Amino acid sequence: MKGSICLIRVSNEKTVPAICLDDSSEKLLFAQIRSAREEEIPIKKRDNPQSRPLQNKKSQTKKPRLSKSLYIGQPEGVKSKSVVMVTKQYQISPSAVIKIIFKGEYTNADMCLKLLKRIERENELHKELKILKKKLNLASINNERGRDYEARIDEILKELGYFKPGRKKKNNKAFRNFREVPNKGYIKVYLGGR
Repeated sequence: MKGSICLIRVSNEKTVPAICLDDSSEKLLFAQIRSAREEEIPIKKRDNPQSRPLQNKKSQTKKPRLSKSLYIGQPEGVKSKSVVMVTKQYQISPSAVIKIIFKGEYTNADMCLKLLKRIERENELHKELKILKKKLNLASINNERGRDYEARIDEILKELGYFKPGRKKKNNKAFRNFREVPNKGYIKVYLGGR
């Protein structure tokens, strides 16, 4: 059943086409399928890539950083070229499967699961990055050092793909990164004046 495309009943009124991602437990895991838009179809697989002559190739190949959908082509029994919406999942009992449209391969289901894991990992990293930036901001306000926060932020940015190799590292000497003041010894206070 894994990898096959079925028509499933989600609620009393709604039925959707979906691909089976996991059939190991008593509940089946499905991801919804929808028709692919023109920009989601890879350029090599388009019928006529020259149909829009005013757009350059760079704008055609431009894609979002991590798409939450996976192009699967046009399997048998499906009316148009399709895309799996990986994040739109349903756990249903086997009795909710109305009709098996196409008995597919494991490869599409495995690719969907890999993409789902990547999306979940990226979401976790974005949440951690937000928390670390808040902690770094608090550390700078409280005149504390935040080198460990900065190092972890750089690791996360590198893993997410935002880190550029030409980027200069910040200077790690004291009083350069944060609003730090010396707290030992005599502090000279200037009262101003012209």
